[in-house]
Amino acid sequence: MRAFRYRLASYQRIKRHKIEETEREIARLEGEVQKRFRQIEEGRRRLAEYQRFFMEEVPEIHSPEIEATEAAFRGYTFLEEARRFREIEDLRRKQEKKRKELVTLYQEEKMLERLKDRQYEAWQKEEQRQDIYLLDEMGGQAHLRKQKPSGGAMLVILGL
Repeated sequence: MRAFRYRLASYQRIKRHKIEETEREIARLEGEVQKRFRQIEEGRRRLAEYQRFFMEEVPEIHSPEIEATEAAFRGYTFLEEARRFREIEDLRRKQEKKRKELVTLYQEEKMLERLKDRQYEAWQKEEQRQDIYLLDEMGGQAHLRKQKPSGGAMLVILGL
């Protein structure tokens, strides 16, 4: 009995590798998105600390220079926040593109799996057909042996 050999097994392994690679890329992009959100929160926290320091710690020094510095710091923080939100939006678009690619890869993998199942079933049927043929052949030969006396020289010597 010969072993089943799926002709597209190497292609299926390549597909699985691409799926795993795409899943890792989606996870990496999600990590980048989370990193940007943490940076935004850190910027907001620093701005709040800066404002608290100048409002609570140094209330007697309300000069226009301090207010201008605070406004510049706040403006810079908002610009950085806007830049990070744009980066997040770009990362989300990349993530969505990778997700669509992943869906396609999953569909192709499923198709290859169904093809493998069909080929395996056809292989099994062929193996069963060959087994039945061999059993029929062996049964036919045994039947012929029972009908025809054979035995060659030994039967002649014994006089049978």
